[in-house]
Amino acid sequence: MLAKKEESRSFRSNQIPAMRRLLVVDSHYSFEAIRERKLEESIVCRDLNGFFDRVWSVHPFASLVTSDKWTNKFGRPEYYSLTPIHTFIEGKVGRFSLLSWFPALNFLISQFNIVCVLVRLIRKERISVIRADEPQYNGLLGWVLSRLCGIPFLLRVGNNHDKDYEATGRISMPMLFKTRRIELLSSKYI
Repeated sequence: MLAKKEESRSFRSNQIPAMRRLLVVDSHYSFEAIRERKLEESIVCRDLNGFFDRVWSVHPFASLVTSDKWTNKFGRPEYYSLTPIHTFIEGKVGRFSLLSWFPALNFLISQFNIVCVLVRLIRKERISVIRADEPQYNGLLGWVLSRLCGIPFLLRVGNNHDKDYEATGRISMPMLFKTRRIELLSSKYI
C-alpha cells in the first residue's frame, strides 16, 4: 500500500511541473541603455534556456540614469515586455513631481512604492526565487523582498567593492550613495 502511494505521488509530480519564476534586481543598465546598446540578450538569457518559465528584471531607480526624453523621472514603475516570458520593470527616482524639491523623501517614497509593487507581483505570479546583482542597494532590496515573501534569495557578487575603493578612492554607486559610509551601511546586512 505504501509503495502504491509513493508511486502515485511521484506520478503526479511528474505530470504537473513546478512553475519556476525569477525576479532579478539589477541596476547595471536602464531599459533605455539596453535598447540603445542592443543588450537585450543579457536580459533574455536570464531564463537559463527555459529553466525559468517567467523572468522579471527590475531596475529599482532607473529614472536616475535615463534621459528626460525616455521617461518621466517621477511616478509609478513602468513595465516593458522584451519577450512573452521576459518583463523589465523600471522604478523611478521619485514618486511625486511635487516633492522634487525634497529628493531624499521622494526617493524613499518611491522605493517604498517599488517594494509594495514587487511584493504584490511576487505573490500574484508565485515567483519562486529572487536574485540580486550586487550586495549593496540591489542586494538589500532583494533580501528585504525575500524576507517579506518567504522565498529564496540569491546574491551575485561581481567584484570586490572594498578593493575598488582602496585602489581608486571612489565609491561604486556615487549617484545613489553620496558617501563611503552610507555605501558600507547598505551592505552590512549580509
